[in-house]
Amino acid sequence: MSPAEETVMTPDIDAQLKQLAEGLPDMRSQHPDDFWDVFRARSEKITGAAQSQEQAAQIVKRIDEILAANQLGPADPGA
Repeated sequence: MSPAEETVMTPDIDAQLKQLAEGLPDMRSQHPDDFWDVFRARSEKITGAAQSQEQAAQIVKRIDEILAANQLGPADPGA
């Protein structure tokens, strides 16, 4: 994707994604039985703030990167 095509993330959404990434280890320890429910709710709140479909896709990509960095796969609905 060229820089001209890249969707710019708003500072607020960027900050929320950073908070999600930094808080993931604590979230896992504080919510061992319902981690995916808590994670999904927070992720949906961030994604819901997207101002376009392209921005939403970029947010989902960042969330997947956060999960991968913490050695978690994409959210498993059956988990």
